[in-house]
Amino acid sequence: MKKYLKELIIAFIELALIFLFPLIPMGNKDAHIILIMALTLIVGIIGVAISNKKIKFLFPLFTTILVVSTMFMYYEPRVYGNIFWMFVFSLLAVIIGELLRLIVLGVIKLVKMIRK
Repeated sequence: MKKYLKELIIAFIELALIFLFPLIPMGNKDAHIILIMALTLIVGIIGVAISNKKIKFLFPLFTTILVVSTMFMYYEPRVYGNIFWMFVFSLLAVIIGELLRLIVLGVIKLVKMIRK
């Protein structure tokens, strides 16, 4: 359990975001979906950037499964196409987060090499 603590925290944040955020009253459902996608992108980037485990690459699948369940609870059938876009946004978050992590690790390695 401690081994995957960071990943579990990110998963819990994503779970709370997807299930509890639609309960906040807003003008329309499209605003909820856009904000959920944007926040998923941010949470995914942060989660992948701080994680060094291979399980982080399952984030798009995890997010898509969560979104499918909320689409049946909160939204009408016309927004089911957004399931695909949620997968794309979470996949983009994994790619950006991994690139960010590799860049930061490369900079740290370069700084250590320069210090010696």
